[in-house]
Amino acid sequence: MKESYEFSDVIICDDHYVSAIGVEMLLSQHSSRPLNIRKASTGEKVLELFTQKSSDLLIVDLGLPGISGIEVIKKIRQMSPTTKIIVLTGQNEPHLLKQVYQLKVCGILRKMGTGKNLGEALNFIQTNTDKTYLDTSVTSILKDQSQATPTPREYEVLELMSKGHTSEEIAKEMDCSLSTIKTYKARIMNKSGAKNSAEMISWYLKRN
Repeated sequence: MKESYEFSDVIICDDHYVSAIGVEMLLSQHSSRPLNIRKASTGEKVLELFTQKSSDLLIVDLGLPGISGIEVIKKIRQMSPTTKIIVLTGQNEPHLLKQVYQLKVCGILRKMGTGKNLGEALNFIQTNTDKTYLDTSVTSILKDQSQATPTPREYEVLELMSKGHTSEEIAKEMDCSLSTIKTYKARIMNKSGAKNSAEMISWYLKRN
């Protein structure tokens, strides 16, 4: 059954043409009234479109050429605070999805299973103004990350890192090889979603 949504102007930002067309078709199928749908393939183009005219709803991918999807979200938040934002992405990196979730967008969906999930998300954001719609795969990824717990040896590495020790010093302190420390760090990065040592330390300090 088609729904009567509160939005009439939609911008779809996806650098994959087929994906953007697919989303446009799904929107038309779900809405009971005509929608003005504009499309962009880059973050820069989205900002240009918003400069010309704001939009009720932005559906944006994360992996964009040029300005990233996350940067687009931050800029649109400043340009048009009332615009609802749904992230539709093929990305499954926990740290990226967590970043997006922390931006308090209206919905986060993986591209697989888009049809059903997009319809649910559109209905959800009609009545939930302070919550984020998450499809089941995103929920699972975020849950797995939040439950990721370092081993005692990994905790030891994190503690020494937080005290400013280098990898060489940590290896000597823990009486193991430098390659072992690098392995520990790689595991910690995977569990924490951190991209560098500073983010690993920040993650460690928040847990303690």
